[in-house]
Formats: sequence, C-alpha cells, structure tokens
Amino acid sequence: MKNTITIYLFIFVNQFVYSQNYDISTPKFKQYHYTYYHWNDSISENQKEYWDNNVLKVEYIDLDNQKKLRKEYFENGRLKREAEVVQAFSIDTFVTFNPETMEENIRVKKGFKDFYAGKYIEYEDYQDNRIITKGQFKNSIYSGKWEAIVFGQTSFKIIEGKFNKYGYLENYYEYNINKDGSKGNLLVKGKYKTFKIEKYIFNNISQKNEKVKKFLNRPIGKWIYYDDNKNVRLIIRYKWKRLLYSGESYKAN
Repeated sequence: MKNTITIYLFIFVNQFVYSQNYDISTPKFKQYHYTYYHWNDSISENQKEYWDNNVLKVEYIDLDNQKKLRKEYFENGRLKREAEVVQAFSIDTFVTFNPETMEENIRVKKGFKDFYAGKYIEYEDYQDNRIITKGQFKNSIYSGKWEAIVFGQTSFKIIEGKFNKYGYLENYYEYNINKDGSKGNLLVKGKYKTFKIEKYIFNNISQKNEKVKKFLNRPIGKWIYYDDNKNVRLIIRYKWKRLLYSGESYKAN
C-alpha cells in the first residue's frame, strides 16, 4: 500500500517534514575538500608536501599547459583524492576571531592556488581504490553527474545527482548497495528547483542598502520512495509557496 502526501510548503510545515525524516534540503554530497595551498611558483616538481612521518601528502602531475592532476594521500600512504585543477596567482585574506582578546586577526596568504576544473574522485581511507565520491567540476562548481556512497549507522546507500551549468542540483536518486559494491535497487527519485530570492543588505562602505540575489535549491514536484521489493511505499509532492532564508520569509518564485 502506498501513501501519497502533498505538501504545500510554508514555514511551519518545515517542522513537520523534518520530524518525519523527509530531508527537504539539498542532499549533502561529500563536501569537496578545498585545500588552500599557496605555492611559491607554478612548477609541479616544486609543489609537494609531506606528512610528519615523511609520507607524501600532496603532489601534482602536469596534464597539459594549463591543467594539472592534484593527488592527495592519507598519512598511511593510501590515495585519498584526485582532482583536476588549474592554478592562478591569488592573494587571500583570512580573518580569525580570538574570544580571549576579543580581537580579529588578519592573515594574508599569496601564491599559486588551485581551482577545480575537471574530474574529482575521493577514496576510502581503509581500503585501496574504493571510490566514495566522484564527479566533475567546471569553473570550480559542480557540473553534470555526481555519485557518492553515504555511510549510515546500519546501512550504506549510493546517492546520485545531476547538476546544471550553474552548479545547482536538478535530479536526485538513491540506491541500495549490493554486496559486491555495485548499485542496487532504486530507493528514492525526485527533482530539485533553484529559487532566486532578492534581499537588501546594508553596505558599510557605501552606507546604503544594496540589493543582492540568493539562490535556494529545494525539492519540487513528485518524489517517489520505494521499499526493498521495488514497490512504491510513499509519494510526496512538493509545492513551495514561501521560503525561509536567514530567518526571513520570501515568496517562492
């Protein structure tokens, strides 16, 4: 027997949705690791770093005149991450707050920094070459198909998403994992929509309120949930009327 729920999403409905374990936020693909390496020059042979036990931590391989393959390793020597990057000279400012002195500390780092520009793969730390996240970047944002293994307390599942050219999620799927590690039965499928909201923020420099645009990625339309026997167990239809952002309510356009 399947259940159908139509949710007209107002702010107060969010509490009900979360209480029923229906995650209405964007799925958390394993967050890509943006290490802020700042190298003195752009020569790959000079761009290496080691763990305290002298095991290689990061290295680069030239792919062409612009693109490189960054390879990162766990402290035990196993491959941790592979990412295609381009490098550009950058000057970054980092601000930290000291609660004891109530002062802000400013650090400036400059050098050749990585920007994701191609394939991205992450591996498990205790099993050689087992991929847990893979996908593509374009101009340092998610692009196309991404796939990841999600580790729960009692079970694993594979999540799969398709991102548009702006880096926002459009299609989402969840699967069981077979004993051999391959993709199993479909558990969940649904779509996402990116909503644009506009708000005014006070600019301390210009001393004026300035309009800024924000984008919120939310599930939309019919979502289907399946049981282990491939039967439909639940259907949810998402229809947004209001969106909550930073404590404020906005009309869903």
